Amino acid sequence: SIEEETAKQAQDSPFNRLASPQEFANVAVFLVSPAAAYLTGTMIVVDGGMYKATY
Repeated sequence: SIEEETAKQAQDSPFNRLASPQEFANVAVFLVSPAAAYLTGTMIVVDGGMYKATY
């Protein structure tokens, strides 16, 4: 089920939880703010360490 898969993904995360919508929104707000004015051609990974934990 979707609930079981979601729970498994959360358990596999270094934070033992999935991201909240607010955590993704915080990154989006940063990207459109003046603080991000000098960013070009970069990738910001918002995955709670899942990528690093996988490899």
